[in-house]
Amino acid sequence: DISGIAELLGQMGASEAEIISALTVALEGVAARLVFEAMSLVETPYPPASMPGEPPHARTRRLLGSIRIEDVQPLQVTVAAGGTLAPYAGYLEMGTSIMQPRPFMGPAVQITESVARESAVDAVNQALGTAFR
Repeated sequence: DISGIAELLGQMGASEAEIISALTVALEGVAARLVFEAMSLVETPYPPASMPGEPPHARTRRLLGSIRIEDVQPLQVTVAAGGTLAPYAGYLEMGTSIMQPRPFMGPAVQITESVARESAVDAVNQALGTAFR
């Protein structure tokens, strides 16, 4: 009889801590890919200006430099853009009352979603030492 997730993982040869650690490492890899994709989207030089709905074109490259992995915790990795280097990042992503959005993080997330799923499955399979596909 198996009565809990920790016991189930133990029966399968992995501890809850090993699974959490493997998933966190996988999330860091996905976050690095997300940063890469977002940076790739904002590398187009200005001029010309980007069109509404397109990622912003680089004038100063400050936005590019602001895209980063900000924090890593168990099962949580924070990717951010903006901050003091490019405080306008949110306005570009979401738009304002006088400017249409120039999204770059949302499209980067969409590009990276399939990688995230595969990485999570691979991390759990590796931690368990078995392939569940």
